[in-house]
Amino acid sequence: MDSLLEMDWTHYHNYTEITTALFTLNDTYPNLVDVFSIGKSAQNADIYCVRLTNEIDTRPKPKVLFVGYHHAREPITAELTLYFVTETAMNYGVNQSITRMLNSTEVYTIVALNVDAFEVVTQNEWQRKNIHPVDEDYDGLLDEDAPDDEDGDGYIEQLLRLDEYGRWVFDQWEGLDDDSDGLLNEDWVGGVDLNRNYGYQWNATCYSGSPDPNDEDYRGAEPFSEAETQVFRDFTLQHNFSYAISFHSGAEVILYPWGHKTTETPDDVAFKAIAGNLSALVNATYEQSGHFYTTSGSWDDWMYGNRSIMALTCEIYMNESAWKYQNGPEPNTMWKGGVYEYFNPDPSNILSAILRWLPALTYTIERTISENQVHDLKIESICPLKATTGTSVGEGYTMGIKLSVTNEGEADEILNASVYANNQLVETKEFTVFSTKTSNVTFTWNTTNWIYGNYSLSAYLEPVWWEEDQSDNFLAEGSVLLSLPGDLTCDKFVNAKDAVPTGAAFGSTPSRPAWNANADINDDKIVNGKDALILGNHFGRRLETTLMYIGGLNDNESIYESAYYGSDGWRGIMYTPASSYYIRRVELIIGQGTGNFTIQVRPDYNGWPSETVLGEVIFEMSSGLSWQGVNFPDSYYLVGGATYWIVFKPVRFSRCSFAEGGVIITSVYDYGEPGWDSKTASYAWMVRFYGDVTTEVPAT
Repeated sequence: MDSLLEMDWTHYHNYTEITTALFTLNDTYPNLVDVFSIGKSAQNADIYCVRLTNEIDTRPKPKVLFVGYHHAREPITAELTLYFVTETAMNYGVNQSITRMLNSTEVYTIVALNVDAFEVVTQNEWQRKNIHPVDEDYDGLLDEDAPDDEDGDGYIEQLLRLDEYGRWVFDQWEGLDDDSDGLLNEDWVGGVDLNRNYGYQWNATCYSGSPDPNDEDYRGAEPFSEAETQVFRDFTLQHNFSYAISFHSGAEVILYPWGHKTTETPDDVAFKAIAGNLSALVNATYEQSGHFYTTSGSWDDWMYGNRSIMALTCEIYMNESAWKYQNGPEPNTMWKGGVYEYFNPDPSNILSAILRWLPALTYTIERTISENQVHDLKIESICPLKATTGTSVGEGYTMGIKLSVTNEGEADEILNASVYANNQLVETKEFTVFSTKTSNVTFTWNTTNWIYGNYSLSAYLEPVWWEEDQSDNFLAEGSVLLSLPGDLTCDKFVNAKDAVPTGAAFGSTPSRPAWNANADINDDKIVNGKDALILGNHFGRRLETTLMYIGGLNDNESIYESAYYGSDGWRGIMYTPASSYYIRRVELIIGQGTGNFTIQVRPDYNGWPSETVLGEVIFEMSSGLSWQGVNFPDSYYLVGGATYWIVFKPVRFSRCSFAEGGVIITSVYDYGEPGWDSKTASYAWMVRFYGDVTTEVPAT
């Protein structure tokens, strides 16, 4: 081969062509490609491995392994691995992603493990096993009677016969009695199924992994009986691979351990996540190997079970329409052929099959890089683009909110960030923050139909892959008054006090000394006549905040019936307000009581009270069948439609009974051991909420 650019992907490469290609790569890219033999096959052929990495950078790097061609009739898998090493080497320094991968990892690829089979499969496309001779008919001779293409049509076929139950069953192989013993095709070339010859659960009772040399999934005389699996074992023991994938054909599915049983591995969640991501990339299904069918002595079970390597199998091709049927020599018989086309695409479609599965290899490398890097994001600040204190925005107008995020990790990150006002979503954005850099991103708050009041700003970053420290992915900082348009002084009244700063800032922009962000009512970065007109249109309007009843539990709920019970004595009621408001006061009906208890407001987290406490107050009890209430020290914003918990806990040596109409419904107490009594399942209107409601005062 004079040039790698002459690689032909419209035919299946044989062992000599593959070897030539690999050493051409080795000679052309000496600082990227290292081709070496991991050992000899049963027929004394070298089994080559390709290591791809930036060899100039000698830092320790995580390792990934890809393996092709375990089974003789699956040469498409060798085409995939050969294409991968060729294109990856050729595009280093050209493709940014490939360059990053080889700068950050060592990628090992065994293009073909079953190297002796390339020639044999051209004579018998049913061949699955390796070429190590096995005396399948126990006559002292080896490989003396394999199937033959008797009719010269280019295919070796199975003869099927219709049995008494109406099923087509195997009868014999096409061929001659080559050894004149009266038997047909009883001793094939080889062999042992390499993917049943590994040493983990080698002799487990499974659907596939036969002790019979005549079966195509014959597992061998003992674990690692074959030269190919022995050299692979010895090679793997020298390396600590993060991930490994073996490629097969005959299905289109991604498989992961265990294969010898249907029980999940301890890493089942991780395996499902990886396989699911691969599935989405290549449009194939995925499942645990043991659910596909159970197998003993399999490659990925040994890699995971013995070497603790996250190992998966990708079945990359099948063609159900490839089977060919012809009438047999007798009634109720037929010939079945086309197995090679079932396992492998037509040569004209080799490249399309390769390109479909290539993302599986790059994903595995990228995941390895990501897991071995530090990933850490930090919110530096969140603030309105107006003033940081004394900021107001008029209802119905927009305001910019700047989020500052630092990437303290080693990898560039694409992240999702959300900004909230009083825990109500303002906007979510996706953006990139480069490693060790800080990005400032502006979010736009459209205040139309938001209620008047003070809003605390907060931001949250979704954790990126393998981000362990998420403590600074959330920040609450800064506040904004949502008021009347033109209320520059934040006193809920649009009057002459607001006109003065508007006049002083008139004509200014953010870079000018006279700039007043509050005076830029319409948020167009200039204070001009448009802002003065808005102020004039709202001149004289005034807001007032009062404490008003805003809701409570309805007749179908009670503390007893809808309560969560905590081991530390907490009891809580789920509550979903119909609309947003600021909660300020809670009232209860107390039947009997001694001592005090604590009331908290908490957000809901997956059906349970979260650890976040929005508000807390101590309730001092007094007996009497009447509503008794207490004010929170501050008002707390509840979002309409969201779920919250009102939780109760008695102070030690306290008891409180909740009642309605003279009937004690339930009691909460703490006499050394916190507890909860339920006296009856009667329903009652037991809790009322009051909140700060801001409304406009009619003009006088």
